[in-house]
Amino acid sequence: MVTLVLSNEDQCEAYTSDEMIPLLRNLSSSFGMFLSREGRTLLWGKPIYWISTETAPESIVLHDTENAHVVEDNSSVIIVLKRLPAEEKDVYVAAHELGHVLLEREGFPIPKRLPGNVSLAFSLYAMLQDPLINVRLSRYGFDAIAHYTSNVHTSLAVLADKTPPFDFLDRLLWCCNIVGIMLDGEYSQAAVIRQQFEESMFGRFPDLVPEITQLYSLVREIGFDTPEQQRKLLQGIAKKYHLYEVPEEA
Repeated sequence: MVTLVLSNEDQCEAYTSDEMIPLLRNLSSSFGMFLSREGRTLLWGKPIYWISTETAPESIVLHDTENAHVVEDNSSVIIVLKRLPAEEKDVYVAAHELGHVLLEREGFPIPKRLPGNVSLAFSLYAMLQDPLINVRLSRYGFDAIAHYTSNVHTSLAVLADKTPPFDFLDRLLWCCNIVGIMLDGEYSQAAVIRQQFEESMFGRFPDLVPEITQLYSLVREIGFDTPEQQRKLLQGIAKKYHLYEVPEEA
């Protein structure tokens, strides 16, 4: 482990990729195949460090979630996981977060600047990238359908006693999360559970249906399979929803 000093002078203990990658390889043959094929692109560029949510500074942990995520500092990329060192059940999530790093290094844009809503930026990021990452992981033997099914069940449980917010940006955040799960189901070819999720959302939140449908239609109209499509789509979303800053290319 090393002591990582962030650009804002926060410090934390972090695992290096030299420590984490061999561990993940040993835990999963699918991870080994993923890295063998994608490693040259993935491990080129800024060094990747790994920290847990328990030890991470507040400045790099999403304020409303303990979910794994990627944070860029000036000279490094930081992957935040729930626990470290990783266990076998953590391999898919670790590979998924590396997938975000991989897409960025392949030229996909990242929505960095949004008006006072960090969670919305991350939600846009996940909505457009998660389906691409999960279908890619499935090619290396990862069970994307099982991961998707678990994600749907978790989301349904979290939303069981919730009502849609009134704030415009918070409603857009909800729509991004819901549309992201719908898209992920399509790309993972999990048709049955995807339909169950959609029916549940539309039944529970009928007043949100027009907004969900509008965002979904925009995403499907422009597409998001390439960096160019995502860049155009983020521009379209920023314009349509009057976001103050157009999400930029990384």
